[in-house]
Amino acid sequence: MQNKLISVIVPIYNTEKYLSKCLDSLLSQTFKDIEIICINDGSTDNSEQILKDFAQKDNRIIVLSQENLKQGAARNRGLDIAKGEYITFVDSDDWIEKDYIELLYNAIVENNVNIAAASITRDKRGKEKCHLKLCNKQTYFGASDVVEALDDHFETAGKLYRFELIKDLRFMEGIYYEDAPYTIRVIHKCGSVVTVPNAHYHYVSNPKSTIKQQRMHREDKIKTSLDLVNYAEENNIKIKDWVIYRENYFLWSIKHYKYHNDYYLCGIKIWIKENIGKFYV
Repeated sequence: MQNKLISVIVPIYNTEKYLSKCLDSLLSQTFKDIEIICINDGSTDNSEQILKDFAQKDNRIIVLSQENLKQGAARNRGLDIAKGEYITFVDSDDWIEKDYIELLYNAIVENNVNIAAASITRDKRGKEKCHLKLCNKQTYFGASDVVEALDDHFETAGKLYRFELIKDLRFMEGIYYEDAPYTIRVIHKCGSVVTVPNAHYHYVSNPKSTIKQQRMHREDKIKTSLDLVNYAEENNIKIKDWVIYRENYFLWSIKHYKYHNDYYLCGIKIWIKENIGKFYV
């Protein structure tokens, strides 16, 4: 199978503790035809020097620096210069297994689809826990079926995309929780996916990551959640009940656990799935 260039976009902000492992996992990929676009988003730690050191070792690494504009703007800058026929996103505190890109690439080409999705494992304190488990290699067509196949997970990472179809799409900037609005639009435009259970993306639970910090940014969470729900409704894309809720200021910190049947506020069960309707805004 002839290889095509794949662009890997990596936004970086103060992840010196994890960055070397992330970059090592990219450089050791069995699929070699990649460009690794690293956007240093105003880091104040040693991340920039780590990037420079790695770039000297391998010319596939491209380093860009900017003031801290948040992850959406960093990813957009990577999208602006990406040259690959396919793109994937890897966060700088995460890592991927060495055959990750090759498995996704082969699956997307062999099945003639526009997205290939991997299983996602959460690494926390040296222990691994399944975050998104894809049990079978299977193709799905139509945005609603793609959403269902991904169990309504809207992380940007853990997937390979056919870039030509989504070149005009960009992330919201200056805001946290930017993944879901982008991913729902990508799914709508691409319209097909193959699930690749033996490809693994490792999401590292970093207590200092923007994911942890952004829990205080409730207005951003409300804005992006409403955008996701409204876009899905406008384009007749079905998403599960646990996703379709309109967060208000009092209940902004609600999380879903286990099979999304029980809902918690600050770790305390406050209602079950059947009662969620009355909390819509």
